[in-house]
Amino acid sequence: MPTREWTDAERLVNEKTALGFYVSGHPFQSFAAELAPIVRQSLATLQPRKDPVLIAGIVTALRIQASRRGKMAFVTLDDGQGTAEVAIFNETFDSVRTLLREDELLVMEVKIMQRGGGEDGSPASGLRIIADQVLDIGAIRKKFAKSLRLAFNGGADAGRLHELLAPFRPGRCSVVLQYRTPRGLTGEIEFPEAWAVNPDNALIAQLQDWLAPENVRVVY
Repeated sequence: MPTREWTDAERLVNEKTALGFYVSGHPFQSFAAELAPIVRQSLATLQPRKDPVLIAGIVTALRIQASRRGKMAFVTLDDGQGTAEVAIFNETFDSVRTLLREDELLVMEVKIMQRGGGEDGSPASGLRIIADQVLDIGAIRKKFAKSLRLAFNGGADAGRLHELLAPFRPGRCSVVLQYRTPRGLTGEIEFPEAWAVNPDNALIAQLQDWLAPENVRVVY
């Protein structure tokens, strides 16, 4: 019986499980292009700044410790270009603790400061990064996604598309169909507002499995 090929993400997870590290790529790359419109800085280029900024990466290390105000976490993110350790204090930690696990993609709104030593155990030099908000990819899509663009080459199976979209309607993310006819003509159709969906992770995964990942694009 034929089996489905692993996605890039599944292959990387299995590489790390078997070898303890990634071989054929970095898991963040599967999300880099999608997140680029809202996450504009790599972890390697972070600098102190007055205003909060969005950063993103794969969780590679996590430690939890007690402070005077309760439990807090230090999360190391890796985006394939650099790493950053982010402090999550108890006010935020309690509401996001279920998201804090290795190999999870997280997007965080953070404050970045130059730091000295502190009671939280931070070293006496480098950046001090504190998370105000922690979101996974599903929450990011629901909060920021404006449209879902689907590419079809050749004939589109309207029945199958309706079947996949139906459980995730109504929503606020519009659906745009990009197509190419057998004669090479191209165009796109934006579906009516009634077809707008909630861009849930399950919907994205089903569409990618049907159309191939490169033919499913979340637009912010």
